[in-house]
Amino acid sequence: MMKKLITTMMLLAIVAGANAALTLVVWDDASGQWVDYANSTLKITPSTTIIIGVQSDATQPAGLYALGISEGPGEFLENISVLQSGVTAILMDDAPTAASLSIENPYIALTIDGSNDGVLASDEFHCTGEGDVPLAIYDDDGNLLDDLIIHQVPEPATLALLGLGGLLLRKRRSV
Repeated sequence: MMKKLITTMMLLAIVAGANAALTLVVWDDASGQWVDYANSTLKITPSTTIIIGVQSDATQPAGLYALGISEGPGEFLENISVLQSGVTAILMDDAPTAASLSIENPYIALTIDGSNDGVLASDEFHCTGEGDVPLAIYDDDGNLLDDLIIHQVPEPATLALLGLGGLLLRKRRSV
């Protein structure tokens, strides 16, 4: 009986560790809250700057984590804010580590000393062009914990000008 109890306790501890989560959230100026875009795509216009946060559910173990851009037109700015004690976050220039995680360099290295609940740290992300930009956060073993896809779409005025240009070209050809 005791053996079954110990085995069950160990299994529950492993499952709890596997469900530990850091998630990526985005600051929404309109609502004044952090928003989790899980299973959806965040759409913004090029040259926009948004604030990306790393949120913990208090079950994330202490350790080293990496937040980076997988690919695409965007960059983290050096305006990192640490929002809780026991957390450090710095912009790292370490190409070998970034390459091993399949993220661009530089990336944000996040160290968590203990169990925290809520948004741990944030940084500004600046869009530099059109296209998708996947962001990802990894643990020290290289396991993907969460990702977020930012889809950069042209501004409405740019789309209108492109449409007018197309109409003018079409009119010129038909004359």
